[in-house]
Amino acid sequence: MLSHAAPALAALALAVIAFGSAARADDPSWLASPVVLEATRRAVLHAALDDAPLRSLARRVRAAGWMPELSADVTRGLNANTVVVTSAADRAALTESMAFSVHLRFHLDRVVFDPHETGLARASAARAEQRIAVERMVIDLLAQLERLRVRAAAPTASRDRAADADATVEAARLEVTLEVLTGVPARALLALAPSPRPP
Repeated sequence: MLSHAAPALAALALAVIAFGSAARADDPSWLASPVVLEATRRAVLHAALDDAPLRSLARRVRAAGWMPELSADVTRGLNANTVVVTSAADRAALTESMAFSVHLRFHLDRVVFDPHETGLARASAARAEQRIAVERMVIDLLAQLERLRVRAAAPTASRDRAADADATVEAARLEVTLEVLTGVPARALLALAPSPRPP
């Protein structure tokens, strides 16, 4: 899943390395592998885009071929058997008939291939595209947070207060967006980053 986002991630990692000299050594990176992997995993789970439900449906579709189709018929008819009794009064006795039938049918061809599987394959492909979109969105958010972190770590002489305030608000907005996507606080994800080694 992350393989499709690897070029963008690599470019962002190079940008971080280029600006890394300005960053403080004690700040963890938003683009550390554990942070990226956990954030994307949680976002996919939070959006209910994991493969487990579709795999379960596929197993049930295949197993449905082993389930028998049971039907029962009851028929009742008049004059099915006519017994004519002749007597002095010339009576005819009519008997009713009743028939029972039970049918048990297996669809074993569905064990090999069920027509519903093509729909499941289309749904799986659509979910994969949605997963990739969510993962890219999370990686973009992490990259923006990393950019703001690197900028905040720059020497104070080259920054102005208005830009700092805007950057603080933007970082808070990005962290909240990341929390909405993943279902966990952004700082909890950042805590997964390994501690940088001192220079």
